[in-house]
Amino acid sequence: MESDGALYPSPKAGYIYRGLSLVPQSVRDYWALANCHYLPAEFVYQFDQSIRAISRPQTEVLAARVSALHQ
Repeated sequence: MESDGALYPSPKAGYIYRGLSLVPQSVRDYWALANCHYLPAEFVYQFDQSIRAISRPQTEVLAARVSALHQ
């Protein structure tokens, strides 16, 4: 619906991303949380730019370690 605003970053949004949009507010909440805990969407494919105190490779190593510990 137009009143829901833009839920997708581009017309080529993946089907998994579109599947989340069955409940529009849930999609907004999910991406707001993901942007805080990982990376804002506009920086995902910018591998040479760091927006955190640690580098992108360090972030990935840390995420992999946390994931392994939680299995």
